[in-house]
Amino acid sequence: CEPERVMEIADKTFMKLNGILLCVVVTACHGGEEKPRSNPVLKNVIETIGGEEKLKSLAGVRYRTSGYVNADDEGYIPQQFLQKVTEFEDTVSHDTGNNLFRIDSRLRLHFEGLEGSILTYKEVLHSDAGSRSDGSLPFDRGAAEHYPVYPAYLGAMHRQMKLLNPHLFLLQGLTTQSSVIPSDPKVIEGKSHEGLLIKDNIQDVILYVNPGTWEIKQLETLEYSRFRRDVPVRVEYGNWNRINGVSFPLSVSMYYDNVLIREASRSDLEVNPVFDAGFFDLAEIDTSAFNQEAIAEGARQRQLPVTFRRMGIDLFFLQSYPVQSTEVMKGVYYLGGGGFGSLVVEQSNHLILLEAPVGEERTLAILEWVKSRFKGKKPIKYLVPTHHHQDHAAGVRTVMAHGGVSLVVASSVTDFWVNRILSAPSTVEPDLLASHPPEAQPGIIGITKGAPVTIGDIRPVTVHRVASAHAEDMVMAVITVGTDTIVFQGDLYNLGTGTLVVNGPADFIGKLQELDLIDDPTCQVASGTTLTVTAVHAMAPSESVESTIRFLLGKGANIPCQNQ
Repeated sequence: CEPERVMEIADKTFMKLNGILLCVVVTACHGGEEKPRSNPVLKNVIETIGGEEKLKSLAGVRYRTSGYVNADDEGYIPQQFLQKVTEFEDTVSHDTGNNLFRIDSRLRLHFEGLEGSILTYKEVLHSDAGSRSDGSLPFDRGAAEHYPVYPAYLGAMHRQMKLLNPHLFLLQGLTTQSSVIPSDPKVIEGKSHEGLLIKDNIQDVILYVNPGTWEIKQLETLEYSRFRRDVPVRVEYGNWNRINGVSFPLSVSMYYDNVLIREASRSDLEVNPVFDAGFFDLAEIDTSAFNQEAIAEGARQRQLPVTFRRMGIDLFFLQSYPVQSTEVMKGVYYLGGGGFGSLVVEQSNHLILLEAPVGEERTLAILEWVKSRFKGKKPIKYLVPTHHHQDHAAGVRTVMAHGGVSLVVASSVTDFWVNRILSAPSTVEPDLLASHPPEAQPGIIGITKGAPVTIGDIRPVTVHRVASAHAEDMVMAVITVGTDTIVFQGDLYNLGTGTLVVNGPADFIGKLQELDLIDDPTCQVASGTTLTVTAVHAMAPSESVESTIRFLLGKGANIPCQNQ
């Protein structure tokens, strides 16, 4: 260092400059940067995996992986994920240097109406675009040999691959060692494990390392869910094996909100395989929809795109769609767009909103429509989600953030809504409820079976508990004005598309009979009255109950009225 610089530092720290103290200040010189100190835990982990040279020369990897996934917030009750919704057999190929993935998949679905379906397809994922070969998904729109993957899914899969393969975080740490920080140890299975926090542009992760073997035992991080908000994610690695000088875990389990979400084993692992020319080429697709913002958002909410894609369900709901309004009866508005629908029922001095699907963005669009249509003079007083599944209820928090709203749900799930969803922390991606919480506690109305609740005045809405095969907390709303009646439901029968729920049509028609909305033996509507059906997932705003019954019978659905 220059003597003047040494004196300047010494003066600022009020130190007497002598031979010993000079050693203290001299490290602040050399351009003002401190040389990164070595991290012994990181060093030992890298040596155990195969050494820095081997890790840095890791140009690619290929392996087979098989296992099953569970589906978060798609189960029969809220805290129970849908078990083993899909079995998978994948061949994963990764060009490490260029950050290219190719995944050749074979799925066996176990999701209600899709039980036993087999899907096979190939995905090629670059950092800025991705394509998928036709896998005959039940909900693919149109028919093509290849489709672009959704930008959010692209980001989610890149994040998922990184979480499943901790080598990628170690390579990141080697590149910038200052991004690796010692973390507090953690007791795992009765033994203290050393912690390594790795700074990351999506979300920091902590690797927990067994100090006896220096193998990575566990990874922990946080990500956001549109529904659950801040969610802890844990990945457990086991059965480490060395292949061509590099160790890999052959069993990997992932936990989401402390519930097992994915379990898999690996085989036929190759290190630095030779990939054929064109192996990672994208198909000829339209790449105009890909942008870094949408890709990064998908990485931050990784689990949502992965869950639905692995269930064989198209991810159209990850896109933004304008609200399309239809007045299906005077003062009753169906708000569609993007395959999702809500119902707004106007009362004398307030509104009732049925369904707040998908998430905050969609719900804000609905609230903006409400504000424009009613000039801000009629607030939403009641909110009725049909059931707890996230594609139907992930916008509830946004509505409740406005205050003065009562949530109407099945009595069996009131604790879940109050103590898990409405009180959830939301720091990773703060939503409206987190940033502007209402002063008063949320109101909540529980519906019990056989004891429906009626809300509203000039257009009363009666909410019935309809525990179905799809969800224990299912409710159905009936709006009656004069001789006209509208029935609003979700995932029992979806207009124009049928249903995934095996017993949904029978549940639905049976409930209409039970409520005397249709004649018991013939399923005819009483003479001089009309009965219209609206649904959350729908190709049309509404249809007559006669059309519903004809459609279901034509599809061979096992429902009453077989004599029609």
